[in-house]
Amino acid sequence: MKKIAPFLVALGMFMSISVAQAAQGTFDTDLHFGIRGSASVAQLQRFLAAQGLYSGPITGNFFSLTNKAVAAFQKQYGITPSLGYFGSKTRSRVNAIVSTTGGGGKPEVSSGAHGRVTVNSKTKTQRYLRIFYYREGKDARASLFAHPHAIDVLAPQSYSFDSNGALHGGVESDILTFAKGHDIKVMPLVTNKNFSKDALAILDNPKEQEGAIKALIDEGQKQKFWGWQFDLEGMDASYRDRYSQFIQQASRELRQNDLVASVAVVAQISSDPNDYPRDLWRRIIGVYDYAALAKESDFISVMSYDNPDSKGPIAGYAWVKRVIDHSLQFIPKEKLSLGIPFYYWKWDDARGKLVGIGGYEGIANTLKIHHPALEYSIKEQSPFIRYTVKGKHYTLWYENARSIKKKLELISSYHLYGFSAWVLGAEVPNVYNVI
Repeated sequence: MKKIAPFLVALGMFMSISVAQAAQGTFDTDLHFGIRGSASVAQLQRFLAAQGLYSGPITGNFFSLTNKAVAAFQKQYGITPSLGYFGSKTRSRVNAIVSTTGGGGKPEVSSGAHGRVTVNSKTKTQRYLRIFYYREGKDARASLFAHPHAIDVLAPQSYSFDSNGALHGGVESDILTFAKGHDIKVMPLVTNKNFSKDALAILDNPKEQEGAIKALIDEGQKQKFWGWQFDLEGMDASYRDRYSQFIQQASRELRQNDLVASVAVVAQISSDPNDYPRDLWRRIIGVYDYAALAKESDFISVMSYDNPDSKGPIAGYAWVKRVIDHSLQFIPKEKLSLGIPFYYWKWDDARGKLVGIGGYEGIANTLKIHHPALEYSIKEQSPFIRYTVKGKHYTLWYENARSIKKKLELISSYHLYGFSAWVLGAEVPNVYNVI
């Protein structure tokens, strides 16, 4: 026993040091390009994000974005060579910063003003990523030009694949120039043209897939896009595995070429087809294998709106929470961007039928003509107005600053990647008070 005791004391000291080191978020191993699924790389990405050098998702994968951020850190501190290899000299500098700031490698976060996420740092503030979908038009342009400070990523719905896998589309040059001038990243959506089944032929043709991926890389590099979001819809569940395999291959190749790869998916509340009305699981929802899509992509935008069971709000509070809870079983929280609707639903109360969809202009006109009271449902955390036209009663559900703030609080409390808002130009102006 006397011979064992010194060993146990030494072991206890070693374990205490290791635990303290881990608690402080310091690093003790070299990291380099090509590492996948590493907790240490994820920790490094958080540190670099807190330093304002890394803007990508927290993936644990050491590829181009992480390599560039490490190289930028090395240049900032005069570490040579500044090539992005995370070796002993860089580790020493990072560990010194972590020890000084009390945990820069894995920043603690708390909810700040207007639902922002505030990093525990004297000089840096990190907030969730704010993605705004964009469709060309006067209202979208007006919102973009008036509120660039509120937009981190602009996602124009402007590219598509045709039935031969050819890429079509583009973004207006003045929009690209404006975005660049205001430090807004551009991540176009690529769809199956008109959401048609004909354009899904690409999923059955590996050669066309190779051509499509190459076209995305070439266009992304030419236009200096941040990345791409795949928004293929109208697929039945039989495409599930084929779509996942295509996304995984495309994501790997895009990332190797310094382009972010993300996917928009229809909201799910469970994996049971019986939980969805009108055979929706088979027809349009079940095709999205959340776990498989999240495996290689940088993040997933869950379109948490258009509740198919709703006869009221587009995205009631309890339903949104259910979507988040289900999604997090398959998608890491740091890869989940929550969809937020900016449009309204208009219901014919007597028939329980959806009779209108629109944006702020329609809401403003309704208020001007009918002068209804502004009401708010605490249960649904959503605003609505009721009015009558020629004896017919209508209810219009929409989103405003108060309801958006509740969704942003969910993003902060669940520590999600951010939000993806559909669509710029349809929003009630006061949402910018909380975003």
